[in-house]
Amino acid sequence: NPSQVKTCVGTLDGLTPSPQLGMRSFQLLLARYTEQSEFLVGYSDQGIWMAVSSSVDEDVTCRSFTSSIGSTSEGLQSEVRLGFVFGAIPHSDAPRRMDFLVQIDPTQNAEQKLILHFDSSLFRDATAQSILSHYVALLQGLFENTDLPVHRLPMLSETETDILTFQRNKTSVPRDPSDTLVSLFERQVEATPTSTALVLGETALT
Repeated sequence: NPSQVKTCVGTLDGLTPSPQLGMRSFQLLLARYTEQSEFLVGYSDQGIWMAVSSSVDEDVTCRSFTSSIGSTSEGLQSEVRLGFVFGAIPHSDAPRRMDFLVQIDPTQNAEQKLILHFDSSLFRDATAQSILSHYVALLQGLFENTDLPVHRLPMLSETETDILTFQRNKTSVPRDPSDTLVSLFERQVEATPTSTALVLGETALT
């Protein structure tokens, strides 16, 4: 349903990727999301749609990983649900049939514009924005770390890393320095005297 297709726009932060580098970053993104190593995706450069059958080996270096995009064949099969486009989107109904499509458009005011076209019945706006953020992180990693194994490339933004590793792990609570394990236990007993405190087999003690 064309009405379900939405777009969100991101920035490439000064990066100027080639079509091949952009496509390989997209394939690596899919590998990270799905933990699969083989994909069939739609790919277009210079207005020609192709189906790309590619394999992602995350143990190779970035330099080796970006050396090719995989085997291609002209035309798209109906089962192709994911796509990457460098330049203008070819005139067809293919994007409407895809779950999401990453587009790098180099024609926008001399800067390469990053656009995600996505099925809004499958993805929320915030999820789509995260996809763009992860894509840019992988693209930058492939661009800057040619000798690093691709599985070691960072994918999360600094904000996401802070949330996952620090914000969501803040388990400390205010404590009275004079508290002991015994006093804390006694206080809990007073607060919930009928709650189960110990279970052994079929025996439960409050």
